[in-house]
Amino acid sequence: MPPFNHAQELRITKALQEYYDALEPKPTLAKLARKHLVKYDTLYNRFNRRKAQNRGGQNTRLTKKEDEGVKKYMWFLVRIGALPSKKDIVAAANSILEGRRYLKKNKALFESLRGKTLQVKRKATHQKEEIQRHFDDFKAILDEFGILQKDV
Repeated sequence: MPPFNHAQELRITKALQEYYDALEPKPTLAKLARKHLVKYDTLYNRFNRRKAQNRGGQNTRLTKKEDEGVKKYMWFLVRIGALPSKKDIVAAANSILEGRRYLKKNKALFESLRGKTLQVKRKATHQKEEIQRHFDDFKAILDEFGILQKDV
């Protein structure tokens, strides 16, 4: 849809006014369209009381909430002293869009995901082997990074 053209709407208004003010025989809409330099279809639609469609930015890619999220992210960066560049802002917006496209493309996968119930998690934590494995992994990390027990 073409953008709203205020000058064209004024010409249409003048053409319709000329039509309504004219005595018999009335001029044709085609002649008025040529005279006032407007498209015939547009003049015909206004003549039949169809309003100009101005729906706003149809090509906005982010929803209002997503846009607010990007703005909050920008202000967060400013508050921590990292002035966001245009590249940072574009990356944040594209990240949101990519996530939305990914979820749309993999809708069935997303809907099929099920979390483990709390009961299953509780049972797993009460098994001695699981607890022992957790502490063995914890000890391995401490040793790997040279963290002393007194620092834990």
